[in-house]
Amino acid sequence: MTENKQPASIQQTGIEPEKLQQYLNNAMSESEAHAFEMEMEADAFSQDAVEGLQMMNPDKIAASVQMLHQQLHQETRKRKKRKPLIVGIANVYTAIAIIIIIAVVDDVKSRCNDHE
Repeated sequence: MTENKQPASIQQTGIEPEKLQQYLNNAMSESEAHAFEMEMEADAFSQDAVEGLQMMNPDKIAASVQMLHQQLHQETRKRKKRKPLIVGIANVYTAIAIIIIIAVVDDVKSRCNDHE
């Protein structure tokens, strides 16, 4: 099974990233470009995305995508390293329980010493 590594917005539109790249680079035949445009007409998000991408320099698009991939990778690595909050809360409750036990034991000892 292969994993789709495309952003959710592209996955939801149904636009194949390879076709999008070909369209933006004018690497499609006239009939392929027309078919792609017809496919996009069904989705306003796709139309807006392609329109915005056409205004950008292709080199900037590639650099932006690379930068976003790096940032995403860094953020996901940070999240994997974080300890779950439950572990932190469990440690706090354990510390409180130990303090209470020590206080109770100390109180019992002091009461026993008072009775002697």
